[in-house]
Amino acid sequence: MNQVRKIAKNSFFVLTARVMEAVFNLLIMTQIARYLGIDGFGVYSLVLAVAWVLSPMLFLGLNQILARDVAVDRGRTSDLLGNALVLNLLMVIPVMVCTMPVIYMFGMDRVSIIALLISIGYFIIDAFVRNFFGVIIAFEEMKYLAWITLINVLTELVLVLLVVHFDLGFLSIFLASGSAGLISLFACLLLFKKHFLLPRIRIHFKKLYDLFVTCLPLMISLFLINGFLYVDVFVLKFMGSNADVGLFQAPHKILMRMQVLPMAFFVVLLPVFSRLAQTNETLKNFRKLYAKTFKMTLIFALPITVVGVAFSDQIVFFLFGLEFAGSGLSLSILLCAFPFLCLTTLCRYLLIALKKQKLVMFSDGVCLLTNFVLDIILVPRFGFIGASFGTLFALVIQSLTNYVLLSEHSRDVSWLETVLAPVAAAVIFVLFLFGTGREDHMILLPVGMALYIGTLFISKGFSSEDMSCIKKILSYKKGLQK
Repeated sequence: MNQVRKIAKNSFFVLTARVMEAVFNLLIMTQIARYLGIDGFGVYSLVLAVAWVLSPMLFLGLNQILARDVAVDRGRTSDLLGNALVLNLLMVIPVMVCTMPVIYMFGMDRVSIIALLISIGYFIIDAFVRNFFGVIIAFEEMKYLAWITLINVLTELVLVLLVVHFDLGFLSIFLASGSAGLISLFACLLLFKKHFLLPRIRIHFKKLYDLFVTCLPLMISLFLINGFLYVDVFVLKFMGSNADVGLFQAPHKILMRMQVLPMAFFVVLLPVFSRLAQTNETLKNFRKLYAKTFKMTLIFALPITVVGVAFSDQIVFFLFGLEFAGSGLSLSILLCAFPFLCLTTLCRYLLIALKKQKLVMFSDGVCLLTNFVLDIILVPRFGFIGASFGTLFALVIQSLTNYVLLSEHSRDVSWLETVLAPVAAAVIFVLFLFGTGREDHMILLPVGMALYIGTLFISKGFSSEDMSCIKKILSYKKGLQK
């Protein structure tokens, strides 16, 4: 199978997996939110926020390192995977040490503490599964990723529905997620025994130390990312109430689930970008692919933002019910951040492919600091709406930072075709949808989308040459076969 067909096939499977993950997780979250109510969902969100902030010590970014290194040298798969799993286990110790002061800091009650410990157990399992996924991505066999993802999310949804139906209580929700994770890990072990190589477990402390040092910038970066994702929760908890946390987290979860759509394409491209970044001779193709991907990301993200803002109130009501109706404005603000979230995700994969993890860490640090400062300023006066604006402006600043960090590779990025043309088409779409004075957006939507697409072609923001150029670049085969 040639590389173009392989990319198309893998893109389909990863997109399928990510869409399933996004849809099922959103369904799970809506069931939990409706079951617990605003205050209960706020407590649930706080527990998960603490677990997510601690999780980088377990994840370490190992899945991304495995995807990169195994793609270059498949002969080391068993050793690399084995070292990664051992390192995951060793990192349980510092995680448990850090958990104690966090529990005290937030004054958690007994039920919340038990929920947090269950969540940490789930994240340990998830760290193992992520490492297996990293190898699957490196081998470019994304169909298996889709199957494991389906098993995980379908199992979790069924278990959560059982919890809700039989009213099993707060802790049972966390046990449902943990049980689904165990089933996914078992499926990964069966898959690797039959189709790949099982991990070779050897304790070499020098290799483990070297792997930890390699992952350290990514681990710090993950801390910063999760800090950015959940700093709003902590600020709202200290300066507001559980209800504020719940009203913010409901639309915020929608934004985060939407992120998996562009990630589906970026994950497939990571091995390709990694190979193109190996030598000076192939960097030209790296830059061309970067320029085309940058433009396609904007073309994809902008209309989703426009449509989402137009129907934000209806989306919140449909997913979370009347109790969360106050979250509509928050969702509109957060959806405006979607294009910037897509671009920062793209730049993250590019920097990893270039082995510039320290720049990823710097970029995420800028984002976290910006969001925290804005939250401190805006939350006391505007509550969860202020937190929504903080998230939006932080992602704008991070996107600009990433563009500067990748400036060496941005020479093929034409501002006129890559940025201005999609933005101009989106502005026309917005003016048509909101400027007519009519509120029946559903009737105007098809014409608005036609205007958006037509404007792109007229302004040469997108053409058939773009697709042919991408296919030509992806036909690069050096190093694909061992």
